[in-house]
Amino acid sequence: MNGEFVRFGTAHLGVLAATPLLALLLAFVARRMPHLKKAVRATLALALLVVDLGWFAVLIFHYKVGLKWALPLQLSDISILLAIFVIFTLHQRAFDVVFYWGLTAVPLAMITPNIPRAFPDPYTIVFFILHGLLVVVLLYLVWSGTLRPSRMSAVLSFVTLNGYMLLVLAANAMLGTNYMYLMQKPEQSSPLDLFGPWPYYILASEFVAAALFGLLSVPFWRKTSVKS
Repeated sequence: MNGEFVRFGTAHLGVLAATPLLALLLAFVARRMPHLKKAVRATLALALLVVDLGWFAVLIFHYKVGLKWALPLQLSDISILLAIFVIFTLHQRAFDVVFYWGLTAVPLAMITPNIPRAFPDPYTIVFFILHGLLVVVLLYLVWSGTLRPSRMSAVLSFVTLNGYMLLVLAANAMLGTNYMYLMQKPEQSSPLDLFGPWPYYILASEFVAAALFGLLSVPFWRKTSVKS
């Protein structure tokens, strides 16, 4: 229909660049006009929810994907739900968890997406809008001064990640699915190809996640401050 997706083509690079720029723009507006903070958060939450519902609609109705393959079990899926909860509640512990999930796994998914078709295929469009919005939300919350990770948040997020991974592994075994690529690597090339066959790439990913979480936590080692 639209040809194969081209990694690091013009459209792909444009989306990658626009994502942090949008977060920066929204944070600038929020800091200059604090009375708009709640409106910006509400708009982001609504947008994330609408696009998330659109994502499942595309999978089920456009691509006729079976329900068991469209469950919100991918790390990005649960991160989106957590992010919506955080936007409305400003719950610190939930933010501590989703901050690291959303700013490591999701950008990697955007940089090396497992996508069969090029823009403007509905799957490709909704994939990038949804994942990009999640990154925008998390960056905005930090850059606007609304929330920041608390101390030991990287450890909490990593432990929670492993607990969630065990739940998804059990779901994969029962359903015969491959959420979070715990049963096999994606068909298209991905960073997991660097870590060998199953299950070695899962073990290697644990070390990579721990390292990324640690690096992401470095700017927040100072005393936590939160502005509602």
